[in-house]
Amino acid sequence: MTRCGCPSPFALALTVFLAASLAHADDPGIRILSAGIYRPAAVTGGLPAGLRDQTLSGVDRVTLPTLLAATATVPAAPCRSFGLIFARAGAAAAPLTIRVRHPPLHRPDGAGGSVDIFEIPAGTGLRFVGFTFTEAWEMVAGEWEFTLLAGDRELARQRFTVLPATTATGCGAMVSDAPTPARPAG
Repeated sequence: MTRCGCPSPFALALTVFLAASLAHADDPGIRILSAGIYRPAAVTGGLPAGLRDQTLSGVDRVTLPTLLAATATVPAAPCRSFGLIFARAGAAAAPLTIRVRHPPLHRPDGAGGSVDIFEIPAGTGLRFVGFTFTEAWEMVAGEWEFTLLAGDRELARQRFTVLPATTATGCGAMVSDAPTPARPAG
């Protein structure tokens, strides 16, 4: 847990939680089942560096979160998670590429960018892709877009409008006394 009680010091979060395989085994498509604001999920691990080389904030594997509000409008706030749960059916042998476009973000170390790209391992079932605001510099208002790709082919897209933050510190009742685990550099 972070100082604000968030599940990770990194913002991008995805799950490798897999439900039972879906019907339609011949349909390799993606269905967005829900999109909006979620309860921050428990981190179960990180992605290997090779799968997250083009990210500004990092990527964690998380448990499947609980939807709090189905919406495309997200007020920026500490520890606020938003994104989508999708179902992938069929053979799904290939990994998915996730592209997150957002307003320009600027880390305190000077690094910045407006697109994060990472890969998630192959698999079928239910998955979550989202973003959790854990740092003040991440809470940038504007359009945020999550795109799920198989190679160059777009499978699904979800847009959110993030509203300006009203506060940049604290997580209220979400504060945890648990120590923050050390993260390897790089």
